[in-house]
Amino acid sequence: AVMPALLMATSAVAQQNAAQQKAFEQLTKKNLIGKAVSLSNNGYEEIDKAIQRFRNGDGVGAVEFLKAAKDKYPKLPPVDTIYAKMHFAIRNANAVKAGLVYLERSVVSNPEDPEAFLILADQAFQGRRITEALALFDMVDPIVQKYSGNTKRKLDFTVRLLAGRAAVAESRQQWDEAQDYLKQWVEVSPESAAAHHRLGGTLFQNGKPKEAFAAFSKAREISAEVPHPYVALGQMFSRAGDPTKARR
Repeated sequence: AVMPALLMATSAVAQQNAAQQKAFEQLTKKNLIGKAVSLSNNGYEEIDKAIQRFRNGDGVGAVEFLKAAKDKYPKLPPVDTIYAKMHFAIRNANAVKAGLVYLERSVVSNPEDPEAFLILADQAFQGRRITEALALFDMVDPIVQKYSGNTKRKLDFTVRLLAGRAAVAESRQQWDEAQDYLKQWVEVSPESAAAHHRLGGTLFQNGKPKEAFAAFSKAREISAEVPHPYVALGQMFSRAGDPTKARR
């Protein structure tokens, strides 16, 4: 009786370690700062060292290296925001709670920086707290408009704001409003397959299957990872309860 219990405990520990290792794979420079700066012309060694300290359970050391990186490269996100993202990469409940604490700190210490607000809005939406998410997107809008510290980050903020507002509208089946936000997303980021694909969905919901097919086709031209336009349109007709058109 003891041996099976021991084996089960050992298996549980192994599974937990494997899950943690998989989570740590998301803890990369690209995920932490890739939307703020180009990683092709600089190693950002301080960020590497911060990641290693964080992996080793040395949060204090990680923050010190993040501060050194921010001092050296002012275009990086605020320290508290990066540190929060490190916690979110782990994905367990305690790490997420800690991440939220650091986002709240970043909102207070960096009120002119939109990223913490946007992450909080995304977290609210993922938790199906739609009204809270919308309030946060509304709050951060003027902050995004005024932001001028980093051109690459501002474009990312603009896309995230439009995508988030569109998601709120889609969740409420406010298709005209969603379509408007998605059209703006396509304008500022014309090579985004996700923008074109989601626009196709709203166009279909607004009774424009031909325009939807064109948007789905554009998305497929950009990326082979999105569904084929005929598949996408077929799925839309199927969900709309029209099996004849779906089969066609």
